[in-house]
Amino acid sequence: MTSIPRQVIIVAGEVSGDRLAASLIRKVKQLSPNTVFRGVTGPAMRSEGCLSDAYIDDIAVMGVSEVLWNLPRLIRLRKHLIKLFLNSPADIFIGIDAPEFNLPIERKMKSAGVYTIHYGCPQAWAWRPKRAEKFSDAMDSMFALFPFEVKFFEKYGVKTTFVGHPLADKLPLKPLKADAKEALLFHPSRFLVALMPGSRRQELLRHLGVFLRAATMLQEKSRDTQFVLNLANETELPYAESVCEKFDLNIRISIIDSSQILTAADVAIVASGTVTLESLLCGTPMVVGYKLSPLSFSVISRLVQIKNVALPNILSGYELVPEFIQSAMTPKNLADSTTDWLNQKGVRDEFYKRSRALHRELISPKHSAGHFVSEVLHG
Repeated sequence: MTSIPRQVIIVAGEVSGDRLAASLIRKVKQLSPNTVFRGVTGPAMRSEGCLSDAYIDDIAVMGVSEVLWNLPRLIRLRKHLIKLFLNSPADIFIGIDAPEFNLPIERKMKSAGVYTIHYGCPQAWAWRPKRAEKFSDAMDSMFALFPFEVKFFEKYGVKTTFVGHPLADKLPLKPLKADAKEALLFHPSRFLVALMPGSRRQELLRHLGVFLRAATMLQEKSRDTQFVLNLANETELPYAESVCEKFDLNIRISIIDSSQILTAADVAIVASGTVTLESLLCGTPMVVGYKLSPLSFSVISRLVQIKNVALPNILSGYELVPEFIQSAMTPKNLADSTTDWLNQKGVRDEFYKRSRALHRELISPKHSAGHFVSEVLHG
């Protein structure tokens, strides 16, 4: 007898959430093949067979001014999705990232009797911690990507499970950096600097020119340095090419898996976000930069309660990598810090050693997120 298909709805809010969801879908299908997935999807989720009710690009908006501009549209979309999801009963609802968008949906789904999970803790430990008091009303369980998050959220009555980070599972503890550089046809004995300005259009607009000016400064110091700009998707290629043409810079533009580039790179200049964690897991020293709109920065800077914003620094508890936010994100600061990494092999070696220890801490326990979801489906 064929078992009744189970349905899981997933709403992912950005590129990193798309990858998290795809990894989860893959594991659940191994454990519970008769499961149907649908929701708000990115390309990685769709490649795993997840059906689309909307797309990540519809909700991937960051910054106060950007959210305000898009707020009416986002509210309409959320109301539409809630109605759609409630009319098509699911066994589990999973919200990934975008807590401002997802939490109201999660509340509705939980109140309707759907088992509700939030995957990837909202960063209440970084800003507005008191809002965590309301999370238990919106979800049955939370999946934490970082060990320190469990204690924080359980203090507010949120059932939280450390499930590890899929990137830590995917990437090897001993990255073959020389092999990666050779596989991508970069000169093996010349430094390679990777530029990762972000996956959103707003991030490219604010970061790309500054990153390229920093690279130009580095090239002036050493013509042997190699540069690669890696984009998150093909849609941004024309814009990136038009900006690169304004610089006298020998740079390759690629659109491949970021971990391949980061493994090959000797140093990376990256936007703050998941890519900082990916660079850490690839054993690659980095310089972190990020710039918000003036309004967004004015609001968020008053709310943030942590000293550092880059994930390697948060996980380490000290400034493992240099980070430059808002007005501090200048071409000179980025270039000088990159030069420091390139000129000090001992410091790079120490970073590599520390990155391996942090990598081990983030590997998923045997009872992974996929196991947990499968047990709920059949519980």
